[in-house]
Amino acid sequence: MNELLVELNRQGRDVNAKYIVITDKKIKEENSGRHYIYLTAEALDECVLSDQMDEKIAPFNKMGKLQNELTSSFEIEPIVIEIENEKSFEQPELGDNFTVSVNEGIYGIPLQSRINEVKERFGTPSFEMMLADDSTLLSYGRNHWLTFQNGKLKKVEYPNTQVSNTLKNYIPFDDRFTDRRWKISESLYKNTLLEIHDEDKNQLHYKGEKGALTIHTTTYLRNNQKYSQSQVTGFSLFSTDYSPSKVGRSDETNNTKILASIFNLVTSLDEPQSLGLSQFDFDPLAQMSKYKEEQVYLLSPLILVESVGEYIKKIVVDPGLSKSAESSGWEMGPFASGQSEEEVNTIVENRGFFFDDILEIDNGKYMLKLFFEEVDGLNKLYKLEISIF
Repeated sequence: MNELLVELNRQGRDVNAKYIVITDKKIKEENSGRHYIYLTAEALDECVLSDQMDEKIAPFNKMGKLQNELTSSFEIEPIVIEIENEKSFEQPELGDNFTVSVNEGIYGIPLQSRINEVKERFGTPSFEMMLADDSTLLSYGRNHWLTFQNGKLKKVEYPNTQVSNTLKNYIPFDDRFTDRRWKISESLYKNTLLEIHDEDKNQLHYKGEKGALTIHTTTYLRNNQKYSQSQVTGFSLFSTDYSPSKVGRSDETNNTKILASIFNLVTSLDEPQSLGLSQFDFDPLAQMSKYKEEQVYLLSPLILVESVGEYIKKIVVDPGLSKSAESSGWEMGPFASGQSEEEVNTIVENRGFFFDDILEIDNGKYMLKLFFEEVDGLNKLYKLEISIF
C-alpha cells in the first residue's frame, strides 16, 4: 500500500493536481493466485466546503483505509494527500564526447575540474556522499563514480568495487550514463574483446603527466581451452596527486547514537506519517534521488532512510550497505544484530508474524520487519526495517 500511495502521488503530480481524494479500493485475485490492490482517486484543484452542496466524508482516508459513513451533515476537515512541489533534477545532454583518457579526463571533463563544473556539465548526481577527509564521492547511475578532493576531480571509476551492491541497489539508474559506450581509443572501448595469452596481463596501464589510467577486463576461456579471451569491462582514472579516501562516521558509537534517536522518534509518533526529516538532529552522510519526488539518505554506513517530500516512509538498518567490517554491529531499542530468533520472540512476546526468515510486527502506525540469517545453525538477527504508514 505504501508503494501504491507513492505511485498515486506521482500520477497526481503529473496532472498538476493540488489534492487527491481516494474514492475506491478493490482487491482482486489474478490468475497467478496473487492478490493485487487497485485504487481509484479524483484529482482536485480546490477542496472547500460550499453552501450549495451537502458535505460528504471522503470514502477512504489518506492511507487507503475505509472511513465510516455519516448519518448527518456537519463540517469536516478534508481527507487528502497533498502534492508536494517537485524538486529539480537536472539531466543535460552529454554530447558526443565518449573519450576516457589521462589528458582529456572523462567525456570532456578533465581531471582537476571543480565539482560545480562537473555538476553543471553532467547535471544532478544520482548519489552524493561526503567522505572523511574533505572529499566527496558522486555517482551518475550505478557505474560512473567520481571522487573529489578539496573540491577537485581526482579519480573516476567504472564501476566502483568499494561500494556494496546492497547500497547500489538504492541508487537510481541514469540512462544517459548506463548505456554510454565509452572509449579509450578507436580500437579499445567498452566491451572490446581482447586476446590474452598471459594471465598477468589482464589489466592495461597508461601513464601520463596528469595521472594514470588502468583498464579492467574480465577473462574467459575459449572453446579450445588453450587461450583466454578478455572483455574490457571497466577503468580507473587517477590524477597524480590522488590519495585514497575513507568513508566518514563509520564507528559503532555513532551508529548507536543515531539509532537511539530514531527509535525514540518512531516509538513516540502521535499519528501516522508524521515523522519528518527536520526532526533529525544529524546531517546525512550521503543523499540520492530514487525518484523525483523521493529521496534516500544514508545516515551512516549501515543506516538508510527513504522519504517522500518531508516525511520519512522507511528506515533501514543493514550491515550489507557497507563493506566495512567495523560497521557490522548495531543496536536499536531492545533489538541488536546477532540476537537469536528465540531472544527476539521473547522481546516481542510472540506478537509478530514470522515467514521466510522475516518477522513482521504491525504497530498500527508503523510496520517493523526483522530479518534473520542462519549462523552456526541458529537464526540470528542481521537487518531491521521500519515502514511508517
